[in-house]
Amino acid sequence: MSTLDRATVPADPDPTPAGLAAVSVDPPSRRRLDTSRPRGRVTRVVVGAMLVLVTIAFVYPFVWLVSASLKPRSDVFDNRLIPETLTFDNYIEVWNAAPMAAWLLNTAFVTVMATLTVTISSSLVAWGFARYRFRGRNALFGLVLASMMVPGAATMIPTYLIWDSLGMVGTLTPLWAGNLFATAFY
Repeated sequence: MSTLDRATVPADPDPTPAGLAAVSVDPPSRRRLDTSRPRGRVTRVVVGAMLVLVTIAFVYPFVWLVSASLKPRSDVFDNRLIPETLTFDNYIEVWNAAPMAAWLLNTAFVTVMATLTVTISSSLVAWGFARYRFRGRNALFGLVLASMMVPGAATMIPTYLIWDSLGMVGTLTPLWAGNLFATAFY
């Protein structure tokens, strides 16, 4: 301890306040009680086995789907995951039978536009509520939250009628432009 430190330390050797008995407190244990962790090797093995079984139950249909798509039609239900004859004819047939390229481009366009519009409109509204203090702000924010709680099925027909009156039914615009007006979800 340096001389400067000694000067700032109180001279009283007994730090307990008058009238209080000194209580010895043991330092806290370094091991925390964690009740969320399974205890014991058997429990961990059982939990691990259950997780593996659930994972297989969820992943197997997707693996079978990919496997079946790579088999000829006659071998689809032979219950083997690895096809005997690997063929990409199913993909070629679907690509030629349907306008897959147009569908993929439409999907990409709607996804990008919906993401941009909901990000822009939601951030503008959030910025306005966070930045400005005005009378009725809490009530207006409550209306925004209440509108988010209305189920989509309740507004589906009115929304369709609005887009129909605008002549937009049958176009891609209603799939993304609705995000500009009163929605916080996709």
